[in-house]
Amino acid sequence: MFTIISPSKTQDFSRDFSQQVSEKDCSPPFFPEETEVLVNMIKTKSTKNLETLMNISPQLAEKTAAYFQNWNRDFTQKDISVAAKQQQPFSPAIFAFSGAVYKALEHEKWKRDDFLFANKHLGILSGLYGLLSPLTSIKPYRLEMGTRLCWKTAQRTYENLYEYWREKITDTMNAILQKESAVINLASQEYSKVINPKKRKGIYIDVDFKVLKNGTLKTIGIFAKRARGHMVSEIITKRIQTPEDIKKFSKDHWKYQKTLSSPNTFVFVKEM
Repeated sequence: MFTIISPSKTQDFSRDFSQQVSEKDCSPPFFPEETEVLVNMIKTKSTKNLETLMNISPQLAEKTAAYFQNWNRDFTQKDISVAAKQQQPFSPAIFAFSGAVYKALEHEKWKRDDFLFANKHLGILSGLYGLLSPLTSIKPYRLEMGTRLCWKTAQRTYENLYEYWREKITDTMNAILQKESAVINLASQEYSKVINPKKRKGIYIDVDFKVLKNGTLKTIGIFAKRARGHMVSEIITKRIQTPEDIKKFSKDHWKYQKTLSSPNTFVFVKEM
């Protein structure tokens, strides 16, 4: 069983992860050439362009521009414990992302074997890197999959990042599914729709978290994000490898609802 999640906009490259994983456990990005194409294209954008394109503040646009201007493909630094002190910091993706999903992972409690298991059974979708394993090294960036980029290469014109990544990620997921029983989709729709539903192979199961309040079911972002993180953590630390066992998830009072679910969509509800 293979699980996919989204990245987070918030990142933290100051963490010392050397007590949990070693340098030999980490690896460079899967698609360095494709990532570098995007970096070089975004380098041509002015700070004002990025501000408008990404709908961010002038201050954040300046910071984002600096990420891309200073980016390079060097992930060969030997002492990863001091990587954050360098001009070009990098970190395993699972440590670098620091949003609600990643906080809910509570991976500071994980053992090295948990990270190694996660590295084989968990994927992180990314607008810049395409697909990441938890221990794939990344550098600071900001590029959401839904960003409305449009650019030309020698081969074709791309209207957005979905067109750029769809074939590459779909093919990679199809290859993964030759060895896995199913994909558990815990990514947001913004990211998961990069996988082409017409060409994907195997079983995909979406997981939906809804809050019941005053008799009404609705999705509340922060609760759903935390639940995704908690579920991923249980999958990893308990070595869950069948979709049926996911239905037992009950942390923070979430309960699987059979009447709301289907074979390809598991719905969990929490009463408020």
